[in-house]
Amino acid sequence: MINISYVIGTHNEEANYIRTLLNQILQHKDAGDEIIVVDDFSTNEDTIKTLEEYKDRVKLVQHALDGDFSQQKNFMNSLATGDWIINIDADENIHEMLIKTIKEIITCNPSAEAYRVPRINLVPGITPEDMQPYRDWE
Repeated sequence: MINISYVIGTHNEEANYIRTLLNQILQHKDAGDEIIVVDDFSTNEDTIKTLEEYKDRVKLVQHALDGDFSQQKNFMNSLATGDWIINIDADENIHEMLIKTIKEIITCNPSAEAYRVPRINLVPGITPEDMQPYRDWE
């Protein structure tokens, strides 16, 4: 059985984004999968309160970004114990179909070492027209 580590980075994220993402994963993940949230010492009270609400269902770790995204991602991944890591930011979302089928996809492609998954970023005020220049997956 394959185990997945959902590793999520956050810093002062919108509380509703965090809830949406965590609830989606919690609802659809398998029992052996883990969720790790690495918070860059958020100061936003809503963010802190929201993360506190989930501390019994996710592994919550604080670690300073210090302007080095690569180092932060490597630290986050070092906490993962699953066979595979899905690394996602708190302002992104993950479709339930991916959560439900990722293990089958991995099993059917045993020689693959990594997967590229298009992401949906949740940014208030950004329109589809604003994003058109960045749609490189089409």
